[in-house]
This record gives sequence, structure tokens and C-alpha cells, in this order.
Amino acid sequence: MSGSIVPEPRGEAIAFFQARLSAWTENAVAIGATPEEIASFSALVSAASDARDAQIDAVNLKKAATQTYHTAGDEMRTAGVALIGRMKNFAKYTKNPQVYALAQIPEPQSGEPTPPPGVPFDPDVTLRQGGGVIVAFKSVNPGTVGGVTYEVYRQLDGQGEFTYLLTSGEREFEDGALPSGTSIANYMVRGRRSTNIGPFAEFVVRFGTGNQVSVSASVGEKTAS
Repeated sequence: MSGSIVPEPRGEAIAFFQARLSAWTENAVAIGATPEEIASFSALVSAASDARDAQIDAVNLKKAATQTYHTAGDEMRTAGVALIGRMKNFAKYTKNPQVYALAQIPEPQSGEPTPPPGVPFDPDVTLRQGGGVIVAFKSVNPGTVGGVTYEVYRQLDGQGEFTYLLTSGEREFEDGALPSGTSIANYMVRGRRSTNIGPFAEFVVRFGTGNQVSVSASVGEKTAS
């Protein structure tokens, strides 16, 4: 669970948040949130709960309901983990341990390890004027992890080892030094916060005729030099 107190099973995660929503709603400002945030998150919990009920009722007949439930549950859990991270940061910043009691979450123990940055995903590529590419991507980092930079390694046309290209402070990078005639550029990207390193994602950029360019993504156990 990467240090999160939110259960992995979606049904248990729904029950976890349902048990706390009343307290969070009543104490929104006191636990570092806003009433609007809690109301918005409450809608996610309701959506996840409704989707779960629909999935249970139609498990053998409506596969779409299953996907809706999974998506809603995942969205709820991602938002919930981030919200709890904000509550923990608020408690730490204000030096007020009462936040944990009001939010009904356990107080972190001394020396609790910081989870690694999340894996980059969902890349999008555009051609640069004058040559090269800009690759943008998404990455969901745990609520307690901030100040993440992204290391980029490159391999051209499947030849040789991946070599270091650059470090970006944003969820995108530019490669303006592609040799003429390159047909495939492979990029390995990972998040780093100090010595805490996340897993690599590989983005494969393919160049077609004219101005055609596409990108795909995978996660693997590759190494870079």
C-alpha cells in the first residue's frame, strides 16, 4: 500500500471513507481541507459506492459497470490518498496532533519511510519548431512526496545503451538534439526526490513520413547508464 492507510480493495476503501466523511465534513477547516473539497470528495465516494452496487447487481451482465466501479474506486482512492497527505502535512505544519484524531487517521510513527515518486504514464508528444520533440506525461505522486524531478535517458533506433539526457522539474521534457533520419527514440523516465527514486517508464516515440509522430508507454525493469 506504499505506506497509505487506505485499504487497497475498492470496497474496503469505500467503507473506510464512508466511516470518516461525517467527521471530515464537520471538521473540514480544522483538518486542513475546505468544505468544498470535502463535498467534492463526498461525491466521489458516493459515485464509487453507487458504481460498486451497480457492479454487484450486474456482475455477469454488465461488464461496463465493472469498469465504471473500478475507475470510480481508483479515482476516489487517488483523491483520498492525496487528501490524507494534505491532512498529515497540515498537522505537521501546524504542529497540531489533534488533526489526526479529528480526521480519524493514525498519527505517523517516527521514522515512517517516505514512499517513492509515482511512475510516469500517459505520454503525449509534439514536434518542436526547428526539430526535435516535446514529450509531456502524467505522474501521480503520494500525498507526502513533493519536489519531484524527472530524469530522462535516451536510446536511438534501438541501438546501444540508454544514456542520460536531462533532468526536468516539470512533467515534460524537450529533446532538440535528435539526429537527422532518426526513426525511433526511446526514452526512459523516472521521478526522483533526493535519494528516493521511483520506477522507470519507457516512452517510445516513432517518426513517420511528413510530420507524423506517435508515442507509446510501458513500465519495465530496464537499466540506464
